[in-house]
Amino acid sequence: MQDYFEYEGHQNCCKKIGVIFLHRLQNFYRNSTQWVASVLPLVFVAMMVFVLSSILKAASPDKEEEPEKAKKYEEEDIPVVLRWMFSTIMILAYSITAGMAAVLPLKEKKGGLRHMMKLFGLNSFEYWLGMLMADFIIVLFPATVAAIGLLFDELLMERQYVPEFFVNFVLFVTAINCFSYLFSHIFSDPDTAIKNLSLIYMFAMFLGPLVIT
Repeated sequence: MQDYFEYEGHQNCCKKIGVIFLHRLQNFYRNSTQWVASVLPLVFVAMMVFVLSSILKAASPDKEEEPEKAKKYEEEDIPVVLRWMFSTIMILAYSITAGMAAVLPLKEKKGGLRHMMKLFGLNSFEYWLGMLMADFIIVLFPATVAAIGLLFDELLMERQYVPEFFVNFVLFVTAINCFSYLFSHIFSDPDTAIKNLSLIYMFAMFLGPLVIT
């Protein structure tokens, strides 16, 4: 609560955004749950890719009876399938924890702090821009971990495309965060919001379009 005394009207716009920015980063740094939520999708992706790779290898043609076909299957077919599935698994994984960006705003809304900020002179633009800037910095952490992991092996992606993947990863999660900010106005309880936002992303915005098309 004491942090929000810095939102008083005599503060300029940049200072108010800076306070929100730093407050969001501090909240992330001190909250182990959010650390886990930021890397948990990557763990899920790694597990699913490993399982899928194991299944594909188990279905490989016999190396003794059909050595050429088995070699082609392992060197060409398996990488193609894994690369196609990698993006799908990644989107699905981040749909599960997509609502985490809305937790802090909803907690502050539920506790009355958002109303208090407005009384101190903080408008919605300054608040949400500060949140977006902080979440953009937070996204760089899992994006860097994922990019480093892809650099070790070219099974999922050739190294020349990793920088492009890094940019797309950051933009993708940032877009999800923006949608989470938007949908957060529908809910009043943080726990309910996380569950429902995950369902919205998985069914309405991921599986739904796939079924329609």
